[in-house]
Amino acid sequence: MSTLRKMKPAIELTCKSLRIRSFQTSPSFAAKPARSPRVQKSKTASRLGPTTGTARGSRSVDGEAVLPTLALLESGHKSGALGITPDSALEILRQYQERERRPTPGWERKLCDDHGISAAHLYLLGMICMRSPSDPTRHLGQRLLRAAAALGDKHATFHLIKSALVSSALSSAELATPLQRLAILAKQQDPDAMLLYGQVLEQRGKEDEALKWFREAAESGPDFVGLGEAIIAQSRILLRRNDEVGAETMLRKAALELDEPRAYFMLGKLQARGSVEQELYLMKAASSGIPEAAGELGVLEVHKVIARSRALVNQPQPNGAMPPDKLQDFAIAREWLEIGAASGDRHSMLNLATFLKSVGRAE
Repeated sequence: MSTLRKMKPAIELTCKSLRIRSFQTSPSFAAKPARSPRVQKSKTASRLGPTTGTARGSRSVDGEAVLPTLALLESGHKSGALGITPDSALEILRQYQERERRPTPGWERKLCDDHGISAAHLYLLGMICMRSPSDPTRHLGQRLLRAAAALGDKHATFHLIKSALVSSALSSAELATPLQRLAILAKQQDPDAMLLYGQVLEQRGKEDEALKWFREAAESGPDFVGLGEAIIAQSRILLRRNDEVGAETMLRKAALELDEPRAYFMLGKLQARGSVEQELYLMKAASSGIPEAAGELGVLEVHKVIARSRALVNQPQPNGAMPPDKLQDFAIAREWLEIGAASGDRHSMLNLATFLKSVGRAE
């Protein structure tokens, strides 16, 4: 077994390497920078597929081969969400592709009228197509979602914009109509729209406007399901402006009154390093499913073990206590880091790899 004397140089070097992430560097809190026009165009074309209302690029992926499987349609029908039979859905999708190849003004609306369906049905069909493992079928789903959004379906509008936020694709030409629709809904005081519109503005760097919409969304009332998210969004901007007092006030409200897991995580980050309060808030966040919090607890535990070992080595222990001398002494730290890494948190992955590599060199 490795002794502390053999492991100490590498472990202490690891301790210095394992850093608590900052709000500015964490992708969870920073607005994503826009891609270059060339990369943006390539990514958008790959993800969205052919543009609605044009035949260009669609001939190679249309027809029966692009339709979703009967199993997917039956699943939607049995759940009661779709509201039309699988056979009717397939016929609508065939007609959609046919009319898409030869578009006329208002063809999407006429398709709905001819089959007695609404824009909501196009949205649901689009979401079913998006569940397919086939790229052409998912591209069809994207076109259906854009058509539903153009016809005024709120869910389709929100889905397209939320997806674009994740991939930093807000500048895509296909999003012009959904973004216009979102702005209208926000100005009509729709709380969900106000929150989402604020997120769009935040990613575009318009923080003053974003903060205004986040505040209005948060003032919609206690029944608004996005209340906690709206409060956290405000604190995120305040932190970037170095207003830690204002941010902490917001986060305490979201955490202690609304029990928002991410608010506990962010609140923990603002506490004194290694304090009881920091560990308590991070523990609450980790137990509520925030993987980054587990990783941060792992880093804190490494520092705690190193601090204890230094104290025991440098001071006589009348009760016979011995400093930690086994890798198992870091078992709790390793477990927290592994939880964060297994949940997909890249920061935890990097810290775990750094920790294990250093231990390996010591051994």
